Amino acid sequence: MSKKFTTKLSIILVLAVMLTVIPVGQANAATVLEYRMHNDKVVTLQKLLKAEGYNPGPVNGYFMYMTKRAVINFQEDNDLEETGDVDAETWNLLKSKAGQVDNPQNDNTKNDTGSNNNTNNNDNSNNDDYNNDSQSPNSNQDQQLDTNPISQPTNPQIGQMTTEEKRMLELLNKERTQRGLEPLEVDIRLVRLARKKSRDMIEKNYFSHKSPTYGLVYDMLRNAGIRYRTAGENLAGNSTITKAHTALMNSTGHRRNILKEDYTKIGIGIIDGGPYGKMFTQLFLDEF
Repeated sequence: MSKKFTTKLSIILVLAVMLTVIPVGQANAATVLEYRMHNDKVVTLQKLLKAEGYNPGPVNGYFMYMTKRAVINFQEDNDLEETGDVDAETWNLLKSKAGQVDNPQNDNTKNDTGSNNNTNNNDNSNNDDYNNDSQSPNSNQDQQLDTNPISQPTNPQIGQMTTEEKRMLELLNKERTQRGLEPLEVDIRLVRLARKKSRDMIEKNYFSHKSPTYGLVYDMLRNAGIRYRTAGENLAGNSTITKAHTALMNSTGHRRNILKEDYTKIGIGIIDGGPYGKMFTQLFLDEF
């Protein structure tokens, strides 16, 4: 083999190796954070996830199981690839949501034609302290609502709600009326659907807007023959009504649903069970 040919072959091999190595380097650079990392950037990630209503576990800078699960839920809700790793797209979307709290794309709404206006469902509203909660569901804080009821719109369908569901409705409508908004009216059809969703999450051991049984909230509504202009869903897992309500109000996306002026109807379904003690589903809509 000639020296000239050998030199050319060596150059070709070097180029081939370079072409193989470069994409690998680019792929690694695209991953901002991943499982088992521990640094200050993970702290920022956990704070961003909590601000959007997800539960990354303790804010301690350790990228462990709960943080990965929160990332997967965020990716699922925003139509991103559900890897559990934080790539540039996931990271930038999280940061943009934190910097644009009032962006209408964060609204948890969808119209009746099936076009989704929502890029942030914010479904994980678990209270971080549920494992350490010593307060019973019938605590004095919750019982106080019975002796000081909040004014509700006249609606015989309220009578078909459980005591706990009525309490959550009172808290929710108090938030609205304090801000000059009309209280939401109970729709017993939504109450029944909300109970089904809460029970389904317990029985099938998941916590997501997308049910393996019923699909998304919009699928549930259409299958039940309920027509609407806009609709939304809040989910929470907690041991008491008061703590669940507080967690929802402390989350940007959930609070936006509760205070959305367009909504007129609500259904609340609370079922005992699951890892948090109780499962809460709130369904909102503006009916035709």
